[in-house]
Amino acid sequence: MSTASDIVTVVTSDGQEFCVFKNVAKMNKVIGNLIEDMGDMAIPVPNVTGPIFEKIMEWCENYEHVDINKDGTFERNADFDKRFLDECLKTNNPHKTIDDDYLIELLKAANFLENTAFLDLCATRIADMIKGKTLNEIRKENGISLTNRVSEKGQEPIVGEDGLMQIAFTLEEEEEMMKIKPYEEWAKELEDEKQKDNN
Repeated sequence: MSTASDIVTVVTSDGQEFCVFKNVAKMNKVIGNLIEDMGDMAIPVPNVTGPIFEKIMEWCENYEHVDINKDGTFERNADFDKRFLDECLKTNNPHKTIDDDYLIELLKAANFLENTAFLDLCATRIADMIKGKTLNEIRKENGISLTNRVSEKGQEPIVGEDGLMQIAFTLEEEEEMMKIKPYEEWAKELEDEKQKDNN
């Protein structure tokens, strides 16, 4: 039988409070560390909204009794993971096969919470979505405008909404790259150029 000492209160960025079993909450390294530091006090997670946190906890509860390795990994059920994520990402948008914006929110939350396994699940789904596709196909499928990353001066770093630095190109440069190159080839060339600049 569970007791109050087995439960922790988590407060999300929108002020919602969740009572979560500690063994489930600790699957998220950030919360686990805060439980050690704060004891029975409410745990704030300022970068995660209530609906997103609730969904991640729902996934964690399925693995409540598994043996977790020191690095946060554990044996997962691939069929359950696929069904869970498929259900999460259903969309009524006729122009999209999945709700990719929601997927990104889940990934960002998992990254903030340091939930290694759920982060891997989301990242793998994103990788599957873009594998073998050109940049143009990726943008078209996901409603990404070609011009939303391009600065007036061409290759000038700009900061995206996720706070990460992005490399911007002129329209002509991006269109040329997208004509024949699949995503993997384009990404490798960018990495090679970056390494040359660092040498």
